Amino acid sequence: MNRILVFTCIFTLLVTSFSCKKEVSSEPNISVAKGSLKSDVTDECLPKTVAGAYVAQKVLNDSNFIEVEINVSKAGSYNISTDVINGYSFKQSGNITATGTNRIKLKGQGTPTSAGTNTFTVRFDSTFCFIQVNVLPAGNGGTSVFTLQGSGGSCLDAKILGIYLKNTPLTINNKVDIKVNVTSIGTYSISTAAINGITFYGTGTFATTGVQTITINGSGSPVNTGNSVFSLTAGTSSCTFSLLVAEEFTPPLVTEIFPMTAYSWWSYDVSDPTFPGDSLLRVNKDIALIGVNYYWVYQENINNTTPFDSSYYRKNGTNNYDEKTFTDAYSSFTFETEAQGDINFLKETMTNNQTWSTEFTGSISGQPSKIRYTYTCTAANTTATINGHPFTGVYKVSLQPQVNINNAGYTNDPLTFEFWYAKGVGMIYAKSSIGPNIIEFKIRYWQVF
Repeated sequence: MNRILVFTCIFTLLVTSFSCKKEVSSEPNISVAKGSLKSDVTDECLPKTVAGAYVAQKVLNDSNFIEVEINVSKAGSYNISTDVINGYSFKQSGNITATGTNRIKLKGQGTPTSAGTNTFTVRFDSTFCFIQVNVLPAGNGGTSVFTLQGSGGSCLDAKILGIYLKNTPLTINNKVDIKVNVTSIGTYSISTAAINGITFYGTGTFATTGVQTITINGSGSPVNTGNSVFSLTAGTSSCTFSLLVAEEFTPPLVTEIFPMTAYSWWSYDVSDPTFPGDSLLRVNKDIALIGVNYYWVYQENINNTTPFDSSYYRKNGTNNYDEKTFTDAYSSFTFETEAQGDINFLKETMTNNQTWSTEFTGSISGQPSKIRYTYTCTAANTTATINGHPFTGVYKVSLQPQVNINNAGYTNDPLTFEFWYAKGVGMIYAKSSIGPNIIEFKIRYWQVF
């Protein structure tokens, strides 16, 4: 994490619109379902589930399918399909009886003509997303041969994704990335035994040899808190990975003042002339375990390129929002020894002129010191218009950093901040000031899932 003045680099997304002819039910008495496909900021379908082996010149069967999720705003009949590429495609139709998130399995049909990677466009209502399928060369539809990296110990560079809570069913976000070394291409299937009420399982195909990463998906519901160790076996190789199950908590709501739903994103205009308009993007991309707490990881980049920084947030109880960062991150003073802590930067329920603070101790210029962040709600449940977007349920919060060196008493830091948040959206405006230097952030586009 960078220091606060790099806070000027938060977020970007080029937002485009797309329209296509919608499928119409052939039965006049049945309404047509409406909603949107779930996708990430690069328009890749979520989840990225591709099942079965795809081999050139081999006709697809019931084991060949892809899965997507849709957010349904109106129940009814649906027809979801992809384009035809390389001789095959995917489709599914039916009726949806409930709004909200629905997972749809699209069945494969046709015969892949040649080997390679095919990118399909999935369409539903007026939305679309992309999903890739690897086709093996003809005659290579057998079982692959591979070894687990880190064999005999911990799985090498295993990446635990998702949040694991007692008595909370796992979702598509609960998965583990592991590294393998493929010596013979073909299909693969790998799984763990059930531990603490959950298992992990992955299938697919290897189109190339060499070291690569595969994803295994979790299922079930954790029974107890604490560490759980899982074992994987492939041929004569084996390795283990562990994950921490925490106490259950109420999931984030999109109606909250600081939504923390997975894959939501926000882009901003920045007054700093070194950044072109609408060039900063923040995406709620991942989950990280720090100590005994889980945090949502907000990746930050410029012009939708490789992320350059990350911020870490969590809902602490029902009312407080914490950011895990350096304890001197929002101060112009610097502790001699770097340390991280939770800053209570926002509250779900606030009233006019309400104040609260977070304090940290350290050493500045060889003297015992304290840095305190004092927040004040300057306006509660008001309105605001940013970049032509009108917002209601707006809460304005000021931040005044303060420093106390050698117990001489607190004085105000010359660096100050202002943040505006809107219910169901999150941060819509921010300003940092130090003397005559002011940098502003104004929301441009956003998507809260």
